[in-house]
Amino acid sequence: MQAKRFWTYENAALAILSLAFSLVFFDRMSIMFLLPYVVPELKLNNTQIGLMNSVLSLAWAASGFVLGSYADRFRQRKTVLVLTIIAFSVCTILSGAVTGMVSLLAVRAVMGFAEGPVLPITQSVMAQESSPERRGFNMGLLQNGVSSIVGAIMGPPLMVALAEAFGWRHALFVAGVPGLLIAALVWAFLRDPDREAPAHAVAGHALVQGVQLGVRQLLGYRNVCIAMLGASALGTWTLVLMVFTPLYLVQQRGLSPTAMSGVMSAFGVAVLAGGLLVPALSDRFGRKPVIVLFCLLAVWAPMVVVHLHAPLPVLAAAAFFSYLGVGCFPLLMATVPAETVPAGNLARALGLIMGVAEVVGGVIAPTVAGMLGDAVSPAAPFYLCAGGALLAALACLGMIETAPAVLRRRGAGAALPAGNYVPAAEAAAP
Repeated sequence: MQAKRFWTYENAALAILSLAFSLVFFDRMSIMFLLPYVVPELKLNNTQIGLMNSVLSLAWAASGFVLGSYADRFRQRKTVLVLTIIAFSVCTILSGAVTGMVSLLAVRAVMGFAEGPVLPITQSVMAQESSPERRGFNMGLLQNGVSSIVGAIMGPPLMVALAEAFGWRHALFVAGVPGLLIAALVWAFLRDPDREAPAHAVAGHALVQGVQLGVRQLLGYRNVCIAMLGASALGTWTLVLMVFTPLYLVQQRGLSPTAMSGVMSAFGVAVLAGGLLVPALSDRFGRKPVIVLFCLLAVWAPMVVVHLHAPLPVLAAAAFFSYLGVGCFPLLMATVPAETVPAGNLARALGLIMGVAEVVGGVIAPTVAGMLGDAVSPAAPFYLCAGGALLAALACLGMIETAPAVLRRRGAGAALPAGNYVPAAEAAAP
């Protein structure tokens, strides 16, 4: 029996698209790791820190849906992807030249608009290029795999080291350069997904249907609505946690910037591990039970930051295990929608889910958390985090199962081969 080749186009596309999204996560979070240096110079308070993230998220939400819909409608996914990678990389470089809050907000807004469509486009392409039995794993690796290594594991110590050696502004100048190289790689090696169908595509499959749906029709799918609510609640959890943890660990817990970067890297390792483990488990045991279980685990991550007074290795280990729930994101924001709606609408559906999640978790939540941190207690944002993870778990109890392996075991494989797209009205019928 001949062994399967490793370097198939499916794996090549996975590597290229993972690198592309990894730069989004790295560039978005770079300045967060530098806040202990940025805050004293620009004289920012907690409310302004939350607003800085909210402006980016609002622009991200708008462009994710608008440009994702444009890429679907005019079949320009590769072109849009390359242009947006170049744009947000330039914005990262410009972040090192800001002189105050106004210029910082302007650069972050443009960066968010450029970054918004990258995730829905890369995930829609990956769904198209993936074989059904690997779809959950591939899309989890794309969103949480390489991005965690580049942005969350290497990012904190790298940015802190650059800031210590050359200053935080020069650290941001360096951070923007790799994106320009990735844009060239995408343009040169990624085939145009809107002109060349994947070899494993089967006529009639949900992922290759060309039906165009409006927003109201997309919201008729129960899983789309649940994924939107779950991603919004879990977005509140992770974005508030990532925005406020570095500063809290230094100012309230008394850690040095280097020790803080170690804890943040532990969160980063969890992004990698969760991004591989959670989708892989869902391929075998089902999307719904795995998402609910790991969202419940996620409740403990903000409590670790606030309440666990322990040596640094113990604190880092607890941060790692409690943050594994981050692996639910690619399932909620990509895999479940990909197994629910026709492919001609996938970038639009992902942009809609991501956009709402960004508005709630990235615009409203950080601003509210910053106000709570200033008015109530520096620990208040972390209780908001815990509530978000709990709400996500409760919302996903109503999800319709879509995992192909589980549907086959239930005898539903013939009727729903890989695209369990049951509108809410039909799902409620007996």
